[in-house]
Amino acid sequence: MIFLDANFLVSFYLEDEKDHKKASELMKSFKNKKKIIPKLITGETINILFTKLKVDKNIIKEVYENLNND
Repeated sequence: MIFLDANFLVSFYLEDEKDHKKASELMKSFKNKKKIIPKLITGETINILFTKLKVDKNIIKEVYENLNND
């Protein structure tokens, strides 16, 4: 079981983040493992994308939907 935190998720979803490549490689290695993303972490991730990073709302919507489908 893998617990994913907000910083990891931000790096995974945003290609221009400095740790995106590392996060993508790790996510591939987690492919066959159960991933846990609590609703609090989903909210924190969305908050970082919107408030701190000023990411486009359409991208935030995609991330939110993806996190809620996992």
